[in-house]
Amino acid sequence: MKKTTIAMAVAGAMFAAGSAFAEGVTVDGYAAVNWLLTNEADETQEGQFSVPETEVNFDTEHLFVAIAGSDEDDFFIRQAFLKYGITEGWDLKAGLFDSNLTADYATATDREFVQHSLLFSLLDSVGGASLKGVAVSGQLGMATVTLGYGNDSSVTPGGATDGENSMMLMVNASPMEGLDLELGVLTQDEDGAGVGNIIDINGTYMINNFTVGLDYMSGSENETVFENGYSLWAGYDFGNGFGVKARFENASADGQDDTEATELYASYALNDNLAVAVSLHNLDNGTTDADTNTIQLVGTF
Repeated sequence: MKKTTIAMAVAGAMFAAGSAFAEGVTVDGYAAVNWLLTNEADETQEGQFSVPETEVNFDTEHLFVAIAGSDEDDFFIRQAFLKYGITEGWDLKAGLFDSNLTADYATATDREFVQHSLLFSLLDSVGGASLKGVAVSGQLGMATVTLGYGNDSSVTPGGATDGENSMMLMVNASPMEGLDLELGVLTQDEDGAGVGNIIDINGTYMINNFTVGLDYMSGSENETVFENGYSLWAGYDFGNGFGVKARFENASADGQDDTEATELYASYALNDNLAVAVSLHNLDNGTTDADTNTIQLVGTF
């Protein structure tokens, strides 16, 4: 049999198997396109276009895989975990998954603003934005509780390479209409430059079309890396797909100037799968005070 015939036969078998498998697969994703109008930190980037985020998600009854990338980075597996329903209302997942600590999210479709919050950026810089291990979640009274256990999430020396482990606790509750609260705790190795245990408390309150949000996070050990920080924001939904928001943030570390950030944001949903946003962002770390103004398009499927 010729090699081309063999290849076609193998491809046909794989396609048939894939088609049968795909019947139980939900596929979705998004891409974000940025037009950087102003960047005082690097004026050579002004006027440039980029595709900073692209993600495709594959979801089945027992498996979730998120593949992400950008115009500058290769695609990589951002999340990949197995799922299993232990009992009614309680689920287990194992693999690589978002910790969901802080009020901010990794993906542009879930974030409240164009720019990541200071707290999420700090969390990500010390390895706490994701966890590689297992987690159990379910309803406990009026709260949803998640317990996670996995590899030490610290990216600092003495962290994931020395057999340490991280534990995570997440508690979500809505004690009254319009009020959502979250408590998150993530243990981390405190060796090297590690921040040790991270504690985050955040919440939002929505009344009519007005929403306010507050996020507070602390690092309990190495305060020269990160001591504490907060994010305060408010937004108003005018309806018909148009909304505006404003955010102020502050983060501090022992012996260093505080870092402050503000962002003014306006968005408009062109249709169910395409939205445009304008972001006016300022970052001041005591040494550099720079504006970054961006127009962002986000498309989903």
